[in-house]
Amino acid sequence: MRGERAATSVLAWVVAVNAAAGASVARDLNYIPPDLERSVVFYHSFEDGITTPELDAVGAKLKSPKKLADDGLTGRAMKIHSREEAKSEFQVRTDALSIHRNVTVSMWWRLDEELKAESCYALMALRGKGYISSFVRGKGGWCALKRPTFVFQCYNFPDVSNANNVWTGSAWVKPGEWHHLAMTVSLGSEVCVYWDGALRVRHSIKGRAFRADDKVSTAAFGPTWLYHPMTIDDIMICNRALTADEIKDYVEAVKRLHEIDFPVRDARKDDR
Repeated sequence: MRGERAATSVLAWVVAVNAAAGASVARDLNYIPPDLERSVVFYHSFEDGITTPELDAVGAKLKSPKKLADDGLTGRAMKIHSREEAKSEFQVRTDALSIHRNVTVSMWWRLDEELKAESCYALMALRGKGYISSFVRGKGGWCALKRPTFVFQCYNFPDVSNANNVWTGSAWVKPGEWHHLAMTVSLGSEVCVYWDGALRVRHSIKGRAFRADDKVSTAAFGPTWLYHPMTIDDIMICNRALTADEIKDYVEAVKRLHEIDFPVRDARKDDR
């Protein structure tokens, strides 16, 4: 049933975009499903450069010295292919990220080199007085891990219990494969993390609910001191916590669009 819903979403998506844009579809399409459009307040596919998102209804400030690649999920993408580049992480700063309200933050990513047992890589973090983060640590002394492992942390918010979850499973992925990560915060008290549309973490905070004065206004994406060559694409922020079914349907639909190379982004190369 869910697969049928995703297929229907793709068909409606393609028809609607072609009807609205005609021959200019390759230039203007955002990979946002029609049923999510009203909820998306920030969207960045890197088609127009590192610091020019297609949609910014929240006055976001972007920070990045990164470079663009032409082989992204939907066209161009941001690549982090050196430790020097990773020292200054890609950040989106906006008060719309405040976790006392419902919010969803998501991105697509791929690794660009083979993993080793000791490999580590950062994925996504929300930061203010404390931080909520998802990253991967490999084999080593830290928590006695034996392989690249997906880790969730919620730390340093005053009067909120710290959480360090290293039991979420393997993060050993093949280079060149696109993956999706989404983090939702709902009712100021529950954080969920979805990997490729599947729920991987559900964390109910203890002590108190998140507040506006926790000052969470920064989202960081991709490798930093936990570095592995990576490419990132299609960052999206929604002003509500998407449901598990919505995230799964979105992931399935975008994968199908990517598989059929819709739209053909190469047409844009001539007018850069």
